[in-house]
Amino acid sequence: MQMLNVAQNPIFAEHGLPYFKSMDKVYGIKPGADQYACMIDLLGRSGKMHEAKELLNEMVVEPDLDRDEQQSAHFMSEDRSHPRTNEIYSKVDEVLILIKEAGYFPDRNFALHDINEEGKELRLAYHSEKLAVAFGLLVVPQAAPIHIYKNLCVCGD
Repeated sequence: MQMLNVAQNPIFAEHGLPYFKSMDKVYGIKPGADQYACMIDLLGRSGKMHEAKELLNEMVVEPDLDRDEQQSAHFMSEDRSHPRTNEIYSKVDEVLILIKEAGYFPDRNFALHDINEEGKELRLAYHSEKLAVAFGLLVVPQAAPIHIYKNLCVCGD
């Protein structure tokens, strides 16, 4: 099993743009700064710089560059650059205990690195999605939705 990498698969941008445009045209949902940022990033990483620039110039919302840690964090697998890294990793560990008790077990087939089985499990434990969810659990009010935007790689675990 391989992780899907947008930079290696420009077809994702070709499929993503119609969905983005359908937000307003079909569903009457005006894309916000986050949706524009994701789509521009998707186009740029797919090598479609001209289309990314066009979309940037067409934006009908102001870009939101003044984000604080309550609004957004850009995590990578095993990322330790966040100022709250210790809290985030502790929360991941706490959640892993709970989900393992509920029957979860990591699918080591998604660990693409040539390392031992324990190392594979650790790599899966600290994927960007899990770090982002843990951060959300720390900063988002209880029972509020947590939105994770993921457009670079997708892991089946």
